[in-house]
Formats: sequence, structure tokens, C-alpha cells
Amino acid sequence: MFIMIYSMKFINKPYWESYRNLVYKKQDNIEYPSNIDVVIIGGGYTGLNAAIPLLKANLNVLVLEANHIGSGASGLNTGFITCEPINTQDSKLLTIPLKSKNYLIDLIKTHKIHCDLECNGSIKLATKIRHMYMLEKNMLKYNSLFGKYFTLLSSKELEKESSMSNVYGGLLNQLSCSLNPIKYIEGLVNTIKTLNGNIFEYSKVTNIEKQYSSYKVTINNQINIICKEVIVATDGEKITNSTNLVCKKSLTISSYVIGTTPISKDLQYLISIRKRNFFTTSFFTNYFKLTAEGNLLFGGEASFFQEDINTNLIDKLYSKLHYFFPFLKDIKIEYAWKGNINLTLNRIPFIGQDSQNMKYSFGYSGRGVSIASYYGHNLSQFILGKEYDKNIFSSKIPNLNPYHKSSFFLKSGYYYYKIKDFLF
Repeated sequence: MFIMIYSMKFINKPYWESYRNLVYKKQDNIEYPSNIDVVIIGGGYTGLNAAIPLLKANLNVLVLEANHIGSGASGLNTGFITCEPINTQDSKLLTIPLKSKNYLIDLIKTHKIHCDLECNGSIKLATKIRHMYMLEKNMLKYNSLFGKYFTLLSSKELEKESSMSNVYGGLLNQLSCSLNPIKYIEGLVNTIKTLNGNIFEYSKVTNIEKQYSSYKVTINNQINIICKEVIVATDGEKITNSTNLVCKKSLTISSYVIGTTPISKDLQYLISIRKRNFFTTSFFTNYFKLTAEGNLLFGGEASFFQEDINTNLIDKLYSKLHYFFPFLKDIKIEYAWKGNINLTLNRIPFIGQDSQNMKYSFGYSGRGVSIASYYGHNLSQFILGKEYDKNIFSSKIPNLNPYHKSSFFLKSGYYYYKIKDFLF
């Protein structure tokens, strides 16, 4: 059944916005510091995690954010920390999610970041009976890599976890965690402030010019600053014509999320007895979780085209929510938003440096909370000449050609995977 919600009153902004404590406002005539060692472009998980070790090493660091902190994917995701192996033949990269999660938890504990971190595990839901065979194979593989943390759940066993409908079992992952993304990112900002770091919002980098052993970075087409190192931490956002590596190797799509009004304890118990994260086996996956306050966040419905929020896709999400949870037929939607996911062709993140020695990290493919944090940290270790994860720097990411981003290709790919999800 397709349920229309045009008449419903929901706020077109992320659920997490209400948790913001830091005040963001545009400033005129910003005075940027001089004698900068490292300019970090992007105030998300990658950039902020890169800044912390550099500041601890007494370098002068400048973080430049084109909008306000958390305005991009770092503040628009659902806070999943999904800890299952990356799908790759490169054995050195398989355990990136586990290393990333362990780094993130240590960081949160070390800097006492209060971000509603919960490690209650996740369940990957089989939306077709045949998907159970795939999940069983995954369980054997994952347990051989990570330890005995993965358990196959039959439909009967799944009933002990949730009263949802139209699923045939699932794969329990006891390693997965969840957090509040805005609380986390503001915790990073506060850590940087205690280290006397400089973060400037509404400071869009419009050009970067290599000058022998330094870089000239232009901000808002007006201000030029000189620095020794540049970290491009914008994930899928191309910032200038000199930073086209992002465009060559990645594609940005949108994913939609709706958030309900607070749900009663009894209904929360029916949704998830142990407050797990859930996501489905389909290519266009649905994902959902309960927040600390008892709201249900329900996401999915990818769009390959950059557009304003699409109410048709919001309607489809609402319909899908009722498909899994018929007992929530009277629940109201309070929030609706979309965020971007930056994909590489093989779904493996890219980290390294370009021909001008600018450092990059992007293409987290929906796993950015932990992996972006870990990669940002490793970028700073690389610059400092300290021990870093050499395995992630060796990853080979294929280029996307212009055809991959053509309207015809995107539409064809969209319908191909929609049909595949329907049939298989």
C-alpha cells in the first residue's frame, strides 16, 4: 500500500539539528591567521580528526568549512557504525571497518566526547528467503576474519529481537555501534578548541595554487593564505578545478531519512528489544534505528540526481516503514531530510595524495562515521611522518569516466538495481 503524506506537517531538516549547542553565524571581515602549516578543507569527520594530531604536534592548523560545521554528510547521517568487512579481494583492506571502529571508540573515550555511543549490535535483514543463504556464507567469512561475533538468525529467532514483518531472518553483528552525529562532531570541535585550533565556517576554498614548496589557498574568491600542506577533506564535494581527483574516482548520490515523533516504550520494544541498528540485504537498502529519545529514524530511497528534497521519495519511505512495521500505522513523521553518500566504483574509500602532493580522503560509501574518522587520523600521521596504516594508502581505486555520470547511465543503473532488488 502506498501512503501519501503530503498533508502531514514535518520539518524539512535533520532530526539531529535540535542537539546543536554551538552557535553558527556568518562573520564579515574574517581575519585569517598567517604562518599556517596545514590547511584542512572541510569541517567534517575527516578534517576534524586530521586536525587533532597535527595540533598536538604543535603545528599551526587552519580548518576551513564552506558552510557550517556538520552541514554535510557528517551531520546528516543516522550515526551507524557498521562493522563488517569491506567487499574486496584485497585481504589487507578487509578489516578496515574493525580498525576504524576501534579507533573511533578510543578517540571518544580519550577526549570524553558525550555522543550517545551505544554498542548494541546490528542486524542485516533478509528481505527474501534466498538471501538467507548469502547471509550464512557471510557469517562464516566474517567470523573467520573478526572472531565469533556474527550469528545467523532464523525468522523465529528474529522474533526475539523485533516484531517487524516481511523479513525472513537476519545476520546479527555484535560489533556494530551507533552514536549521535551532531554530538560527536561538536565533541571534535570542542577538542580542537582546547588545543587552540582555528576553525572558520562560511570560508569556501575557491582555488588552490601550488607554489614550489607551498600552496596559495584562496578563500571566498577574496583572501589568499599561504600554507605548507593541504588536506582536502570534502568527501564528494569538488571544490576547485585543481582538485578534480574526487570527480575522477567517485560519484555522489542522495539518501533520504524520515524521523518519527517519540514512540511509546511499548512500541519501542516491538521495534527493537535491544535497540539494534537494522539494514536490509537489498542494493537500495533500508536502514533504521531508535534514537536515545525513542524516535524511529528510517532511511533509504537513494536518488542518483542532485535535487531539492523529493516528497515522492519521502512518501515511499513512509510506505516502506509501514511495510516493516504495520503496527506503526498511526505514527507521525516529524522530520525528513536527505544526505549525500560518496561512492567509488568498488566501494572502497580513497586516501592518498595527488600529483601536487595535496592529501585526500573520500568515497566512504555510506560508512563514513568511523572510516572517515580513521582516515582523517591517518592523513595527519602521514604528514607528521609517524606510524600510519600503510594498507589503506595502497588501495587501488578505479577511475570513473564521464559516461558513468551521464544521465543515461545513472538512470539505467538506477532501474537495473531496482529490477534486481525486485527479482532477486
